Order: sequence, then structure tokens, then C-alpha cells
Amino acid sequence: MAKKRKRSSAADYSDKIAVVAKYLFLLLGSAGIGAVIVYSYHAYQDSIDPKHIYGRWIEVGTSSQSRNSIEFNQTGFLRNHRLTSTQFEFNGSEVQVTTGSGNYVYQLAYINEIPRLRRIKPSSPALHFVKQGYEDQIDMEGGGIANKRRSAISTHFSEK
Repeated sequence: MAKKRKRSSAADYSDKIAVVAKYLFLLLGSAGIGAVIVYSYHAYQDSIDPKHIYGRWIEVGTSSQSRNSIEFNQTGFLRNHRLTSTQFEFNGSEVQVTTGSGNYVYQLAYINEIPRLRRIKPSSPALHFVKQGYEDQIDMEGGGIANKRRSAISTHFSEK
């Protein structure tokens, strides 16, 4: 009759440690993956939160007398202090507004950490807006060729 050979208790202990270590590694790996998924979800939800566009936006590139403003808030979309739509959609980079006069799409961009909106639909005339509070950090008049030409003509005729 063959005798069963007993394993030493040290070998049993090392086998148990290996099994526990394997399950602990799987548990920690799963927890790490879960944490990354939860963080990514919250980061995405924060990026599409309309709080990034809430507030008044002031048109750039026009004279102060003819400057328009738009505003996004919980009530809806306002153009020149008039409510034109009670809802809008924000996907993190674009705002879509449907009004009685058509659909408008504005693109959000941060240029030198200054929030700006550019109207991309309808594309003509091109409109650019800066968030209220950042006006002093950019040239609101535009400084384009037309402004320089008007300034040169004005200077020419005022010298005589």
C-alpha cells in the first residue's frame, strides 16, 4: 500500500499567498480601471456643462455704438437683451440655437485663455464674441484693414 505523502505547511502557505496575491492584483486592477472610467465620465459631464457658456457675450470687431450682445442662461438665449429662444444645446464645443428666424451655431474657443464664440452658421456675416469681463484683454474695435483705412482718411482730411 502506497503512503500519501504530506506536503509541508510552508508549501501550502506559499500557495495560499500566491492565490491571495493573484486575486488582490485582479481586485486592484479592476478598481483602477473603474476609477479611470468614473473620472472620465465626470470630466466629460463637466465639459458639456452649459455653465461654460452662461453669461453675456459681446461682439468683437465693431464700433461700440453698433456692438451686439448675446446671452446664455437658464432661461434660454437672449440677443441684445431680448429672449429669442428658451432652449439651446451645448455639446462642449458648439452651441446650437433654434429661433423663429432660423438655426444658429456658435463655436466655443479659448484663445490665450480668453473665452470666445464664433458664429459658424449662418456664416455670413462673420460674427465673433468675447465673454463679458474679458473685453479689456483684446482689441474690441477689430483693428482690421478697413479701420486702418478709415483712420488714415480721417487723419488726411483733418490735417488740412
